[in-house]
Amino acid sequence: CIGHDAGHSVVSKRNWINQVVGEVSHSIFCLTPFVPWQLSHRKHHTHHNHLTKDYSHQWFIREQKEDLDWWIQASYATRNVQLPILYLIY
Repeated sequence: CIGHDAGHSVVSKRNWINQVVGEVSHSIFCLTPFVPWQLSHRKHHTHHNHLTKDYSHQWFIREQKEDLDWWIQASYATRNVQLPILYLIY
């Protein structure tokens, strides 16, 4: 959503507008400090979807699902319910 777009500096050509939009949408509504999120998100894009280097997400091989901690298995099992809700916030 708009907070994510602000993190990529595409809401406006003016950097200060991206910063304000990011701070409001992330820091106030999502309770996630914008600048640290923006920095980690850029690092995430450096190794996007890499099994071990993308530290922003818990990637795993489907065949190894049973070896994961219970809470990661629960998150995976309920991902289709979480995504629409998170999309509206994120």
